[in-house]
Amino acid sequence: MKDSCARFAETARNFTTGVITGYSDIVLNNLYWPYASADRLQRTMEHELAHGLGLNHNGCVTADSLMSTAFPVGQSVYTACTVLPQGAAKSPTPNDVLPTQSSTYGNKARTVCGF
Repeated sequence: MKDSCARFAETARNFTTGVITGYSDIVLNNLYWPYASADRLQRTMEHELAHGLGLNHNGCVTADSLMSTAFPVGQSVYTACTVLPQGAAKSPTPNDVLPTQSSTYGNKARTVCGF
């Protein structure tokens, strides 16, 4: 987990229904967690909790989506996991709902930004 800030770890999922059938954990990377700003920690926790609600990653920029995983070009993992970029979304946006809606109603996960 060296190259990620955190992860949502589920123990079991029914892939036919999409229902998580076991317990889940949010695992924070101890390499970065002690040095992260309060805003960065808030966004990371919201991002991981949203996975538990069924939201997937997408290709949006961080200002447009809580579920974006894009790091600015040239930014280190340490900086990305400890400093929240100015203007980054701190709560779900319509772009975050698209992967869930598409996978629920079309059985295809949409991972692009925008409608």
